[in-house]
Amino acid sequence: LEDYRDELAERGLARGTLNQRRAVLSGIFKLARRRFKVNVDPMDGFERAEVKDSGDLEVYSVEEVWALVRAAGSLADAAIFLMAALCGMRRSEILGLRWRAVLFDQQAILLRRGYTEAGGDRLPKGQRVHSVPMAPQVRELLMRLAPAAFVLDARVFPGEKGGAMDGSALHRRYVKALQRAGVRRLRFHDLRHTFGTQAIASGAHVMDVKEWMGHR
Repeated sequence: LEDYRDELAERGLARGTLNQRRAVLSGIFKLARRRFKVNVDPMDGFERAEVKDSGDLEVYSVEEVWALVRAAGSLADAAIFLMAALCGMRRSEILGLRWRAVLFDQQAILLRRGYTEAGGDRLPKGQRVHSVPMAPQVRELLMRLAPAAFVLDARVFPGEKGGAMDGSALHRRYVKALQRAGVRRLRFHDLRHTFGTQAIASGAHVMDVKEWMGHR
């Protein structure tokens, strides 16, 4: 259980998500202890993660975002970091993105699916399809990434074997890019928070930002 918790933390899961996993396991082992009269609690090895107050929201500056993008190890990683920061996309939405959802002419990205290792391809978080404006810088990188002839249902960011990209490996590359850029280490999800904060600061209406970020 200690190894399992460390693995989840290394994958970059939010502290609240860690505690959700812990709550499920705790219920299972509580039932097992009661049913089989076990006096030891295996959950001692899965400590509860300290969750920050919502007021502790942290975001990157514009300069930090571009430093991170320049330090990316590949064009694909640069596009991923930029999509999170300039389009507000979740990591699962980026990993689940297919070329048919990249609307170059409309300069928009249709968020139809999200991908997680646990759940595979499914509706994005919030359980509804929505679109986000495609920033010009993101459009430029995606056009450079797009093959001359691509299958519409192919993944924009495939893994080594053609399936979905490994989210844990992406997180490790993200951390290394932060180190190369000399940028403070925030969560990957804070790139998404950066988008929301910058959009509001630039004069976007809060209801528009809510729709773009897929919030109810």
